[in-house]
Amino acid sequence: MKRIHFEIIESTNDTAKEYAINGESEGFVVTADLQTKGKGRLGRVWSSPKGNFFGSFIIEGINMSRNSELPFLVGISVIDALKFFDNDIECRCKWPNDIMLDGKKLCGILLEVATDNKIVAGIGINLQHHPSEGEVSYPATSVLSSRHKFITTDEMCVALSNALKENLNIWKNEGFYKIRRKWLECAYKINEKIKIKQLDKTFEGIFRTIDDNGYLILEGDNNEKIKINAGDVLYGKL
Repeated sequence: MKRIHFEIIESTNDTAKEYAINGESEGFVVTADLQTKGKGRLGRVWSSPKGNFFGSFIIEGINMSRNSELPFLVGISVIDALKFFDNDIECRCKWPNDIMLDGKKLCGILLEVATDNKIVAGIGINLQHHPSEGEVSYPATSVLSSRHKFITTDEMCVALSNALKENLNIWKNEGFYKIRRKWLECAYKINEKIKIKQLDKTFEGIFRTIDDNGYLILEGDNNEKIKINAGDVLYGKL
């Protein structure tokens, strides 16, 4: 792992993309104590207080036709890293790119293309702090508040780097099958009824699986199969 760390930065993802464009390769990570313009999926703001982990890892040498598989690889890598510190922690992967703990958001993942063969995987984990209900539209938690366990950002960076390296090796050499299987083992709300909002459309059904491209498969009325490639998953009362 080659790491560059900042006390304060606008966005680790934006900075990591610049390094990727300028020649840095897989194994390079940008981290920060604070982000002033931390971002999540769909341009949403990511709360970035000191004590939480904010890091962006360069992933290289991939076929861009397979980049839809990467959120699942990164998701299970986050859980693997957390289990290094607490093997009993029961995190779940929420499609497509969140990690849940006790039904609350613990981690967000943002993947962005840097070059024609490099992707930056931004990972934000609530280690010591989490937003209050008034700050965000979803319930959130942290490792410290939920598990009463203190993990430093340096420790998490090493654990994440190791987990990503291991799962990338599996993915590059053996394909998506093992990654998909591992993700499904910890999928949030699988085999339960969910609702997905996609632009001006809403879909409801039983979340059955993800396919070989990472698309979510809903089972609708009359056993109709609905394939979803993007959207916000709602798990409240339907």
